[in-house]
Amino acid sequence: MKQNKPTMANINNSLLFVYYLAIAFFLNSADANSYSILGHDDAIPNGSNFTFVCDPQRYSNLGLDMKTFPFCDKSLPYDVRASDLVKQMTLSEKVLQLGNTNYGVRRLGLPKYEWWSEALHGVSNVGPGTFFDDLVPGSTSFPTVITSAAEFNESLWKTIGKAVSTEARAMYNLRRAGLTYWSQNINVVRDPRWGRAIETPREDPFVVGKYAANYVRGLQDVEGTENSTDLNPRPLKVSSCCKHYAAYDVDNWKGIERYSFDARVAEQDMVETFLRPFEMCVKEGDVSSIMCSYNRVDGIQACADPKLLNQTIRGEWDLHGYIVSDCDSIEVLTQRRMQLQHCYSIKYGNDSHNPTCPSIRIDDMDCKDHKIEFEVEVQNTGSGDGSEVVIAYSKPPQGILATHIKQVIGFQRVLVPAGGSKNARFVLNLCDSLRVVDYNAYTVLPSGGHTITIGEDIVSFPLDVNFSS
Repeated sequence: MKQNKPTMANINNSLLFVYYLAIAFFLNSADANSYSILGHDDAIPNGSNFTFVCDPQRYSNLGLDMKTFPFCDKSLPYDVRASDLVKQMTLSEKVLQLGNTNYGVRRLGLPKYEWWSEALHGVSNVGPGTFFDDLVPGSTSFPTVITSAAEFNESLWKTIGKAVSTEARAMYNLRRAGLTYWSQNINVVRDPRWGRAIETPREDPFVVGKYAANYVRGLQDVEGTENSTDLNPRPLKVSSCCKHYAAYDVDNWKGIERYSFDARVAEQDMVETFLRPFEMCVKEGDVSSIMCSYNRVDGIQACADPKLLNQTIRGEWDLHGYIVSDCDSIEVLTQRRMQLQHCYSIKYGNDSHNPTCPSIRIDDMDCKDHKIEFEVEVQNTGSGDGSEVVIAYSKPPQGILATHIKQVIGFQRVLVPAGGSKNARFVLNLCDSLRVVDYNAYTVLPSGGHTITIGEDIVSFPLDVNFSS
């Protein structure tokens, strides 16, 4: 087949992780030190203490005039301040802020900061954002999540969150912790053998969602602002995170491990089981962060899936916060070739990956003149006249994810006299016969080795499709 002017159906999967610098700058604080886990704040001499990063005296200590930085102007909306901060940073400075360890930008007054702290059932020493010493030797460890969830007590879950965030705030004031906690783990447990099941509120999506919403409210809500209608400027006690999004409940089992497994999930199961707790966490808990997981979901990397991230979290759920990738998931994404739906080409800035079987959208083609013609001989070896329905199927090229095994493309009933034969002739439109529906509901024609079969594979023959400009 030759198509004169094909238009390749490209998917530009830009890795969209909203870098929410505003949290580091604008979290309201009560008697909180401007402390960096990575090291001493350059603006703080011995005996000094600053409640906010944007403090005139702090900037003066750095030899800077805070009035020249719009992102420190409290009269401006938060989105304007955050946008100004990002615009003033160079590309290399932005790159240095994209990991969990942020190196700061001294010329802008941006201090160092460590985002990674954990508070699953108490402030934890897991992650570099918290540490314990003689001054703060430990924190309260509440029962494991799977145990607390068994109480089915929403007020208890919220109270635990309040207690944990109070200790987290105290540690922040004593320069032993940050303000961002990557908790709660709200993955629904499907298999009790999963090693991380103990971290989660069990197997029921509704219970998991209620636990998430209440624990997050306990962590984040500042007393007196719980019912704030304007969610953007409201203060946070600490910043919470619901993880791991989505369909992430496999670890190391029979060669399948969490860094690269592909969760094949029916749409109804995805919505009602795996996404439901995250929806409740965002809508009812107003969580400030969602963490996307390592794994693929129906062939698409969770941290690069525009439907999961942009359409669902931001479009349908209206997340008031940021999305963070799980540890090393960007490295996993770039080092392991993505299995894209129906072999679209993909671009990463100036780089690109061109799969072996590109496809063209049917709407971009002139299909009326492209036909498949073949005949099938039907013989009647019996002693009486008879009839037979001849059904023709097409099978797509191997390696295309989440599509049909085969589809009916035509059928004919033929009447054959005893001892005779008759040909069933098919003239079929090529696009209608070989098309598939992709992940985004586009109808496309993939190139590669298609197969036409008759009946239950009684007869089959290959049909190669290639595109040229």
